[in-house]
Amino acid sequence: MPAARPFDIVKELKEAQISILVVPSTAYADTINELAKQASARKNKILYVTLNRPAETLEQIFKKKKIPISHFTFIQAGLSKPKEKDDRVHYLSSVSDLTQLSLEIMEIVKKESPQILVFDSLSTLLVYLDETTAVRFLHYIITELRGTDTRVAFTVLDTESGSELVKDATLFVDKIVDLGA
Repeated sequence: MPAARPFDIVKELKEAQISILVVPSTAYADTINELAKQASARKNKILYVTLNRPAETLEQIFKKKKIPISHFTFIQAGLSKPKEKDDRVHYLSSVSDLTQLSLEIMEIVKKESPQILVFDSLSTLLVYLDETTAVRFLHYIITELRGTDTRVAFTVLDTESGSELVKDATLFVDKIVDLGA
């Protein structure tokens, strides 16, 4: 299985406030784990927006990989509600409630001032939304985040890198990093 090319996420994000990380679909889990490991190793506060895996699952994986989770705050949208209350997990019942999702993201960014926001993933967003709606949401949230010091990494699978969403997003983001190249 092909791995993602080596990358330094903190360096990539210092060079550009808002980036899209094109992740090889065959190395997705390993790439996400490496991204989390690098970001937390530098004691960055991280806001992790997850649309495809419960925060509880991510926490278990990160613990197993010895990735400190104390630096993470999660927004979990459209997935089963966490079994136990966790102050670091903000639960939203629907991915398609973009107003609530954007409000939650901006509230946490303003309140906690995370250095890094990981949005996992644009590919999952396309499962729930038509591309036009997804592009509008992306444009809105990027515009809002521009007024902060938070560095943003939107992940997208390489199989979706040719989608209209990614093509349109190139107009709004600072950098596209192809981790498969």
